Amino acid sequence: MNHTPSPWIYCNNSGLHRNIWAGSKMIARVDGNEHDEETADANAHLIAAAPRLLEALQFALERLKIVEKEDGYDHRTFHQGVAIDKAIAAIAKATGEKK
Repeated sequence: MNHTPSPWIYCNNSGLHRNIWAGSKMIARVDGNEHDEETADANAHLIAAAPRLLEALQFALERLKIVEKEDGYDHRTFHQGVAIDKAIAAIAKATGEKK
């Protein structure tokens, strides 16, 4: 599954709606009627940040996996394990993969 290439841009110039654009293509709309302004803005900003958040999480997961093997053996602290498991689950959800 591929998402629309980033950057995704948040735009609040349509009154009640917050639109998220990828180039000239609108890819999402947050309905301002359903939420107060602050919540609608927060949701729109989160959606617009999604591609960069996914990229950052994928990079962090790669680094976590490298760090756990640095000493020449596969060793994982509890917190590293939790972080890795959560990153894998979030990436799977974002990419539509089954975990």
